[in-house]
This record gives sequence, structure tokens and C-alpha cells, in this order.
Amino acid sequence: RYDDIVDGPTSSEPRQLVNAEQRLFFTADDGISGRELWSLGVTIQGPTGSSNGESTAVIQVEEETKKVFQYNSNSDVTWSINGGDDADQFMIKKNGWLRFKDAPIFNTPVDFDQDNTYEVRIRATDQLIGSASDQLLNVQVIDGGEETSLLSAKLVKNILAGEQSSNPSNISTLSDGDMLFAADNGKKGIELWISQGTKPSTSLLKDINKGSKASNPKEFLTHQTEVYFSANDGKVGQELWISNGTAEGTTLLKDINKGVSGSFPSDLLWIDQRLFFAADDGRHGRELWSYSTSDQSSSMVLDIQTESNIGSNPGQLTNYNGQIIFVADDEIYGRELWISDGTGSGTRLLDDINPGGLSSNPSDFSLLNDQLYFTAESYLLGERQIFKLENNAFETTAVLSLDNDNTANQPDDLHSSGNQLFYSAETIPAPPDENSSEESATDPGGFMDAADGISNDAIGYINDYNRRISEYRRSGDTFDIQASAGGAGFSANMLLDFENDASLARDWNQYFQPLTNDPPLQFSSNIPSVAASRSTTQSPGGNNQNTETLGRELWISNGEMNGNTLLMDINPGTASSNPSNFSTIGSNTYFSADDGVH
Repeated sequence: RYDDIVDGPTSSEPRQLVNAEQRLFFTADDGISGRELWSLGVTIQGPTGSSNGESTAVIQVEEETKKVFQYNSNSDVTWSINGGDDADQFMIKKNGWLRFKDAPIFNTPVDFDQDNTYEVRIRATDQLIGSASDQLLNVQVIDGGEETSLLSAKLVKNILAGEQSSNPSNISTLSDGDMLFAADNGKKGIELWISQGTKPSTSLLKDINKGSKASNPKEFLTHQTEVYFSANDGKVGQELWISNGTAEGTTLLKDINKGVSGSFPSDLLWIDQRLFFAADDGRHGRELWSYSTSDQSSSMVLDIQTESNIGSNPGQLTNYNGQIIFVADDEIYGRELWISDGTGSGTRLLDDINPGGLSSNPSDFSLLNDQLYFTAESYLLGERQIFKLENNAFETTAVLSLDNDNTANQPDDLHSSGNQLFYSAETIPAPPDENSSEESATDPGGFMDAADGISNDAIGYINDYNRRISEYRRSGDTFDIQASAGGAGFSANMLLDFENDASLARDWNQYFQPLTNDPPLQFSSNIPSVAASRSTTQSPGGNNQNTETLGRELWISNGEMNGNTLLMDINPGTASSNPSNFSTIGSNTYFSADDGVH
């Protein structure tokens, strides 16, 4: 867990995690401002305070002085110069000291404007998580300097004041770092907004549907300095739009379904100077379309579902070695995997994964090591599984999700990072080895159920206790239940020492201490045992679930048949942590999850 935006067990539910110039942006609800736009990145202690993201600061130094300012951060960071009109006049040391290369002379300024104000942008890159923050500094060659305090990850802007939410969505970044997204300020409806990650730079870009009615911008796709999306201006319906990040450069690109009905473009994909998408022209139903930037023309690629006004509903458009891989539903095979080179003759069914007219519904497309991974349903394999599309043969192969101790059912939300594939899955532990230990005679099954009204620390000790017992049941290794650090007995002792409650200690002494070589935990008979009680039919949080599941948890894969592993049971026991909204910055992958405490 990296940040707890709302203290305690209440969740801020981070969503739509986006990497924008090595900063993490997302939407969250802090319980005060509603769901708004947030950022997470290293904070810089600069001349005018802290900056999470980019801020502008001014500092004054005496002439003939090389030292400017020593930057600090709340993280272990690498300091660097990241532009500015006078960047070549400066250097920054590993310890954060910013210096002039040559001491400035007031009477002979060498800055860009020759006005004794030198501009330089400082970047701090977190060595652990890879995120970065910038500060644009204007150094005035006169005298002075000051230093103030630090801040942490912050709300970018409360777009809709008060507790109501503006619900930012479809966050997309341009090449210059600007972010475009949809939001509702309570006056204009859901419209197009722009931000550079700071409060002053966050504003309504264009009221596409004038007045209080929403244009509902969605389906954003960035290509270089432009964003393609669909929107409704109230005149031609939901159609294809383009924006370069300015109000003047935000215009209707193509009206495919003439009139007010709208073609509702979706699943936008750019390949070789052409924009591909799904749309409904009002005659053929929803089919695969293209738009050519060379002659500003649009056309349907192929009418896959040929019956009038019944479309194949293409989705999940993905560029794979210059070919369009997508999902569509024809009249014969159901919703299956298709391929297209952008022409009608080159568009065909790629694989009938769930044969016999039964749809496999491929989804969660993700590229890893030049292979395309996705999830699909197959009655031959029992249920939804991970598949991969081989690079050369264009053949699909199932990648069964299991390790030595667990099986992953219903994998979802595939996300590639480096040479790894992250995903969530319903996790089923393997049954214990009947010959492995005395467990069947001693372990009562189930978990310790936390009582209402106890402290967050107490809940944490109980969850640790349950998680370690769960690990023991999978591995049979008594290390997981020992009394020393790393074992369930240790968690029991923490609850005893710090919360003055013997619930876990009594449970451990009765059921798990006999399986170890450790002595029983010692405590007075008058110490209460009210923080937790054993339940053989409930999860640690009290939710009735099948005790033979660990819930939906975090898995990782190298993409090969034997390369899948349960990475962590984040919410111990049968409760689910539901990992989702994966985003990678540097070598680190961020996601939202519920650990049952925070």
C-alpha cells in the first residue's frame, strides 16, 4: 500500500490510474470533496515550499555566487535538470544542490532575456517508485532566498465545490504533458477539461454542448499532439471529434450518422495514418470503420453482420504488428477473435475459441514480450482463461493460471509491465496434503473474525494472523505459524501486548502452538478476549463466503504455462482485495485494492 487517502477502513476507491510524464494521476473520493482528480508523485522541498507535480518558484541570489539552493524531498530521489530557457547555465549535485556553472555578474547577464532572471526546471525522480515531479525555478540575480515546508500527494482541484463529485473520467495525455478529461462542474454538464496537474492549470477547455447539457466526451485516443474522442454537441449526436488542447483546435471531425442520432464512435485505434473505430451509420448497425487523415474521408471497413441494422459490435481494437486484432459477433460463430489489415478483403475471423456458436467474449487485451494476451471463455477449459496470440503464427494458446498451491479462476484486468503480466483472479487454494502434517486433527478451519468497534491496529494484527494461517494451510511450513517474527503466533502476541486482548493468543495456544516447537504464549487469565472470535464459515471481515477460496487477489505471470503465481493475498482469508486500475511508472506498478483495513 502506497497511500491511504481516507484514514481508517473507508475506501477512497482510486480509479483510472494514468501515467502522465512520470506522475500518477487518478480519481478518488476523500469523503470531503467527492470524486475528483488527484495526483501522486514525489514532493519537492523548493524555495517557495513543496510541489507535487510542477510548480513555479522564484529565488533571489547575490551576484558572483554559484550556490543557488539545496533541494530536498520526502523520498529518496535523483535530481536532474529538465529544461528551462537557461538550463545550460546550471548544474545540480546528487545531494540536491543547484549551482550556476559560472558565477553570474549582475552588470553582464547571460540569461535568455538578459534581465538577470535565469529560468531552469528541476526534476526529482523517486528512486524506488520511479515517479517524478518538476519545479520551474526563476533565479533572480540580486540577493535573498528562503525555504519552507513539505506536502504530500494532493487533490489537484475540487472542480465541483463541496462534497459532490465532478467525476473526472477518460483521462488522456498529450505529448506536451497536458491532460484532457471529462468532468462536470455542476454548471456545464459533463464537458472537456484540461490540466497540467496543478490547480491553476485545470480548467474547462470547451463547452461543446452549449449551456447546461452535457456533451459526454469519451473514448479518448491520443496520437502525438492531438486527441480523438466522441462527443455530442447537441446538433449532430455523438460523433467523432478532435482536439489539440486548445478551444479553437477542438472541432467535429466527422458526422458519420447524419442527423441528430449519432454514430457513437468507440474503441479508437491509430494505425498508419488511419483512425479505426466502431460506429453505427444508421443503416448497417455497429461495424468497423476507418478515417483517413490524408483525404479526411471515412468508410466502413466491412459489414461483418450483414443483416440490415444488426451490427457485429466490434470492440477491443488493438494494434498487433500492424494488424487490427478485435472482437466481433457475426451470424455464425458468436462473439470471437477477429483480425483485419484495414481492408474488407483482409478482415476475417481469427479463431473460434469457444466453438459451436458459443461466444468466448475475448477481453483484457495486453501486449507482453511481442505476444498479445487476453482473457476468453472456453467450455473445453471449464471457464474464462488467459490466452496468448503467438507472434508469428497468429494462433491462440491457453495459458492456464495456476501455481503449486493455488488456481486462478476468472482472470481479469490484465496489465503488462516490463516482462511481467499483472492481473486479478478468484483464488482457489489447493487442498491440503492428507499426509503432510497433524493439521487435520488440530486446525479447526476458518479464520478469526474481527469484532466491531476495535482499533485499526487490532484489525491489522487479526488480518496478519489470518493471512499467516492461510499461508500455512497452503505450504504446510510451520514457519508461517511460529511465535517469532513472520508467524501467526507473533501477530497473536502483538494483539496481546499492544491491545491488551488475548483473543488470538488463546486461539493460537489451542490450535497452532502444538504444531510448533514454541512454548505457549503467557498471559493473565483476567485479560479480555473480545477483539476476535473464531468462525469456520465466515471470512475475517464477517462476509459469508466459501472457505475454500482466498477471494479475488493479485496474480503475476511471465506469460508462460508454468509462469503464474499468486503474488499476494492482500486481504487475508476468504475476503477479496479486488486489485484493479493498474498503471506503471518506471519499474513500479500501481493499482487500487482493499486490504480490509484501509
